[in-house]
Amino acid sequence: KKIQGQTFLLLIKKIKFRLIKNIKCVYINSKNKFSFKKEFKRLNNVLKLLRIIDFSDILTIKGLACSDLNFEDDLLLIELIFSGELNNVPTERLTSLIGIFFSQNFSFKTKPHPDLKEEIKCFQKILKKMQKICKNSLISINIAKYIGKINLTIPNTIYGLCQGINFLEINQTNILIESTIGKDIKRLNNLLIQLSRVSEKLGDVNLSIKFDNCSSKLEKSSALIKSL
Repeated sequence: KKIQGQTFLLLIKKIKFRLIKNIKCVYINSKNKFSFKKEFKRLNNVLKLLRIIDFSDILTIKGLACSDLNFEDDLLLIELIFSGELNNVPTERLTSLIGIFFSQNFSFKTKPHPDLKEEIKCFQKILKKMQKICKNSLISINIAKYIGKINLTIPNTIYGLCQGINFLEINQTNILIESTIGKDIKRLNNLLIQLSRVSEKLGDVNLSIKFDNCSSKLEKSSALIKSL
């Protein structure tokens, strides 16, 4: 029987817990030992299929990179990096794509900027890949619900800012408060710095430099907003 009612975010949290702590102790000491052990095997299989751990339950290079990220959706980010899809993405678009991870706290919707359609497809492609792996491991996740929560206001705004467009001009169509976007930019910049370090550890110097360039663009945008 499949595990029902698990959202994508819940799965990510459980797998991250598996990476950081010795989850076997939790299962052994649990009253529902059989149920937990069964679920653990399924989650463990997901990690193996994603090549986060090998078949001896040892963290791979990919797993070590994932554990280096202090971020909720670290598995998605690592899949994006290892997919090679980001290597040829221009700096402005790459910054906007990573901005998707900060776009689930708004109640209104907006269409993607025409220039970002390919990047959005890339993001959805990774999601579907992970959904397929989870399904093969008898774990039910709700990808549609996860995608449905994504609001492209933040990515569209970041794309405009990275192009040097005035925030007030962007804000005519994307209604955002300066303090709100300022906080999101700060969090995004912190993540870009982490991604740069992880890429460097993986030996992908070009991608590391690209993330550094994204961070630099974002800092300039943040300075412009503060000056308003």
